[in-house]
Amino acid sequence: MSADAPFVRLPGAIELNRDEALAVLDALDSAKAAARSAHEQRVAEAAILIITRKLWDELADILEMNGGHDV
Repeated sequence: MSADAPFVRLPGAIELNRDEALAVLDALDSAKAAARSAHEQRVAEAAILIITRKLWDELADILEMNGGHDV
């Protein structure tokens, strides 16, 4: 395998049940709280917004209007 070849290939779509989605959001909230830099904070907030938009688009709109805080 070359250095440019991906180690794994992710599927085009991933389905999560409610408990799995809550676990992902909880982990992202923890990552955001533990962020040591502004960059880490922005990365965590972006991930939270992506997942929130997929699960509940209207809530993601509210988060964006409020600066992406307090998911």
